[in-house]
Amino acid sequence: MCWRCFKDTTTCYCAQIKPFESDLKFVILIHPRETKKRIGTGRFTHLCISNSLLISGMDFSDHPKIGELLSDPRYFCAVLYPSETSVDVSENGIDKIKALVPANKKLLLFVIDGTWASAKKMLRLSPNLRALPQICFSPPHLSNYRIRKQPSQGCFSTVEAVHFMIDQCSALAEKKQHQNLLEVFSYMVDQQLTKLEDAIKTGKFIKRSLR
Repeated sequence: MCWRCFKDTTTCYCAQIKPFESDLKFVILIHPRETKKRIGTGRFTHLCISNSLLISGMDFSDHPKIGELLSDPRYFCAVLYPSETSVDVSENGIDKIKALVPANKKLLLFVIDGTWASAKKMLRLSPNLRALPQICFSPPHLSNYRIRKQPSQGCFSTVEAVHFMIDQCSALAEKKQHQNLLEVFSYMVDQQLTKLEDAIKTGKFIKRSLR
């Protein structure tokens, strides 16, 4: 087991990670169940972005670190979540972010890492986050998360959502450093598919399914 990515050494992706600093501040709020899933993307998104934070929990209303970030005058805080009042940055993202965020502040984006049902519950339990402005986008293509069933075609994994936000709303996009997010993602997905194919060929997949 690799204790950095929580995967076994045969599928460890740490060597593929090239950490970079984002000019958008990302705080990934990971549901406790997601911390136990080795194919989750919240953890390696955090590992790829050196100035991101990864916080586990469900109710963040009294979380000291969240409270500290919300009161920090350097940041304009928002949640990446689709709702009727969300600012849609699918197009002209940089212009919309500039119109939303004061010139003397940096956008801090809370990204909820969990199922849609979990994300809805986490917001409901956290009125401090629910009161924040919300940002959304429409995925321009199907998710590459081929090893995990998405609830609908318009869903992205956490890593794809973060990559899109940097691509659309950040000056960093020109440097292409954030492409490493998708590179690690593709590597992890391919590794898991190869392992699954090997398990099916050897009959191990069938044996485990019958247990």
